[in-house]
Amino acid sequence: LKCLTLAFWDFTKISIVAVNGLAVGGAANIALANYHDFVLASTEARFMYPFSKIGLTPELGSSYILPRVAGMCKAKNVLLKGDWFSATEAKEMGLVTKVFEPAMLVPGALELAHELSKKNQAALRLGKRVINSHLRKEMGSVMDIENKTINDAIQARFSSSKL
Repeated sequence: LKCLTLAFWDFTKISIVAVNGLAVGGAANIALANYHDFVLASTEARFMYPFSKIGLTPELGSSYILPRVAGMCKAKNVLLKGDWFSATEAKEMGLVTKVFEPAMLVPGALELAHELSKKNQAALRLGKRVINSHLRKEMGSVMDIENKTINDAIQARFSSSKL
């Protein structure tokens, strides 16, 4: 999924996601701050990175983005423990822009889209490009390391060696 992840980082238009349910593993990466410019979630949204529970390691750039957005301690907590966390907790970590009651989620997303549509679109695209550019330079090599580490984790499960 490296190509897909990088395509989102290179996508020129502003991206808004509205999450109203469960997002686990790669879906949490896609739903949260790694893929989209604005992340809206309902109070019903819950997230989990179950990597350690299934014998895998972080993927899709989460090992790089989460420590930078949420801080190292919080990132390790969600990536290594694999516990569920709420939309409110995700907002406190900087992974969600705004939390809504479920009935207000889509209207909130539409209101944000309408607000952004009134802005200078060239400035939005250029602003997004420069904001993403510093982290984007690293994303390809980060995902190569993540993929190798996932392969190491899979091999460790089926061998007697400990890494």
